[in-house]
Amino acid sequence: MTSDRYLGMVDFVSFEAGLTKPLQNLQYARVLEQSSRPDESDVYCGISRGGLNSNGTPFPERFQTSFDVLREAAEERPDFDHLGVREKIVNEKGEVTFGAYKWTSLSYSVTTAMIIGTALLNEPGLIVETVVKDKILNRGDEALLKIFEETALETICIDPPKLATIQRLRDKIPSLKRVILFEKLNADEERLAKSLRLKTFLMDDLVDKYRETIMPLPKRKSTHVATIIYTSGTSGIPKGAIHTNRSLTALPHRIFSSSNRLRILHGYTMLSYLPLSHVYQRFVEHYTPTNRGRIGYYSGNIRNVQDDMKALKPDVFIGVPRVFNKMLDRIKSNIEAKPTWQKRLINWMVGKKKEKMIKNPEKPDHFIYDVVINKIREEFGGKLHIMVLGSAAMCDEDIKELQGYLSCPISEGWGTTEVGVCFIQDFRDPVKGTIGGPIGDVLFKLKSIPSMEYNARANPPRGELLVKGSGFMLGYLKRPEETAEALDEDGWYHTGDVVELLPSKGLKILDRARNFFKLSQGEYITPDRLEALYGTSPYVDQVFIYGESIRDHIVGIVVVNVDAVRAWAVKNGKPEEVMTTLLKDQALIEEIRQSFAKIAETQKLNGLEKLTKFMLTDQPFTVENEMLTPTFKTVRKKLFSCVEARRERFEAAEALVREYQAAHEPVQQRAALLAQRYLHDMLVGVAAGFGVGDKVEQRRDTLLLRVLQQLVELPPEL
Repeated sequence: MTSDRYLGMVDFVSFEAGLTKPLQNLQYARVLEQSSRPDESDVYCGISRGGLNSNGTPFPERFQTSFDVLREAAEERPDFDHLGVREKIVNEKGEVTFGAYKWTSLSYSVTTAMIIGTALLNEPGLIVETVVKDKILNRGDEALLKIFEETALETICIDPPKLATIQRLRDKIPSLKRVILFEKLNADEERLAKSLRLKTFLMDDLVDKYRETIMPLPKRKSTHVATIIYTSGTSGIPKGAIHTNRSLTALPHRIFSSSNRLRILHGYTMLSYLPLSHVYQRFVEHYTPTNRGRIGYYSGNIRNVQDDMKALKPDVFIGVPRVFNKMLDRIKSNIEAKPTWQKRLINWMVGKKKEKMIKNPEKPDHFIYDVVINKIREEFGGKLHIMVLGSAAMCDEDIKELQGYLSCPISEGWGTTEVGVCFIQDFRDPVKGTIGGPIGDVLFKLKSIPSMEYNARANPPRGELLVKGSGFMLGYLKRPEETAEALDEDGWYHTGDVVELLPSKGLKILDRARNFFKLSQGEYITPDRLEALYGTSPYVDQVFIYGESIRDHIVGIVVVNVDAVRAWAVKNGKPEEVMTTLLKDQALIEEIRQSFAKIAETQKLNGLEKLTKFMLTDQPFTVENEMLTPTFKTVRKKLFSCVEARRERFEAAEALVREYQAAHEPVQQRAALLAQRYLHDMLVGVAAGFGVGDKVEQRRDTLLLRVLQQLVELPPEL
């Protein structure tokens, strides 16, 4: 069997050719159709091979499903590694560590998939139309119940710890009848499973039972529904995007017909840590067999991703800003701990490497700079060939800096749950902060947004991004109104992202059209960009920015970098202070405020975008406390509700102080004024004891007493 038969769409020699040549006259797209509408730009298509693949052939008709691709890859190279997990090692104390990666082959993946399909079709009572993986249980209860209701879910596949979630919601999900478990249960889990009154299956038992009776595959077409992928739900309840098999084979088609923008080499290794509910990760896993790649899964804790990278030695790493920023922070903190002369030498070499990565990303190696750079690279596996940024924006300078430290280009991509991966930046593009151009048969145009003063006909054109192409969702499950809002009658998907059309005909994300607020001055603020910028402060791990039309300023919740705050405390003679006390320290608050001021000055932010009023906390936004989605996006609605509850408490306390002031002697009035000032400092500086789920309800006297007890010591005359 030849490589042409194997893929029928890729000649690896031509696909990898030109990767060491510099870009010349980069153009991502061309005008396909001129528009006569005053509120829309022209329609653009990618500059590619006219929808053909790298060897000049159309997408093979025999690949009707992603499983067709996987099966043919297994026929070509049955013993090739496909999926890998780290060996779990448990010592006598029950402590868990992880060893080397253990791999299963392409043929094993195909056989196991067919066995599971046979089991689902033949096991009595286990004929299912909808199966949901346990990652969906990381969502909040409200979202989960809506998903169960919409899908009429009967069977769910989970890990044993998720049984507790099922127990909590059991009375509200009557459709659920069966649970398939990926691992054996311990004694406590056995008791819990029995109490749920559900039929339980162990996946390994099903595989063993049907190993010898595999059924032939039913014939599936590219137009048949394959999956329902739920959106993140950043602004409300998640929506289920219905995708056909064509969606799952769209990414190979799009990538192979758009030149090798991601510097992909066949036989690559990729680390997977994003959940399969993340559309980028989901579709990339369907793509990997077409390139003879293999996927190593992380050990389960996002904090240990660097250790997983050292063990796996990946060539390709797909990440979100939060993870890339953590990588950058760790590199910087390790360098900061070195002697001064070493720091200066390393920073000088990294600076030179940054310049080279911008000027010559196709040939980034340098025999002098790499002496230092390679030691940093080894901490992340040492073989990184390309990193891909998706999901949200990241500061341009941070991208360039991370490229320099790791001697590896970072390309940005763009996609959504509804349409898959549609835009990719060429790894040689020197302009960072762009998503590149369309891939495959994806078309795009811009639509003006007058309320935000974005004009699709201006120079440069700016407006909401609309995209169109094959492999998009059919619509949202049981949500006709939302479907009509997202997909217009001409098949254009309204993304909600505001973009600028660059001279290269690539796109730069500016704002979220549906994620902005107006201040009392009438000015619109888009928080995503500001959060990305202020998140670069060394004192910050996470930041949430919000505002309202009744107020004239933005306010933020800042999750501090605990290590940075501790270092500040030591430097300022306060090494023994507990964190809650430090977060009320006005000197620290001012230090962070000045850090934000420098960022605002460097980025030329206007006055309304300057963050001077914020609350500090050391409690991170996580998936577990429902402040982040499973794809690590901020649940803005949830955080806003939390902040509003906090504000209500402050305003209630201020009202009590005013009552106290009016009813008591002057000395007590003075104390009340100080209490009011303290409350103001709390609101604009630090929320002492801030925590998700804080109770708003408190007795009036208890609340006032708490305020007065935390006053600075009163002067003797008072």
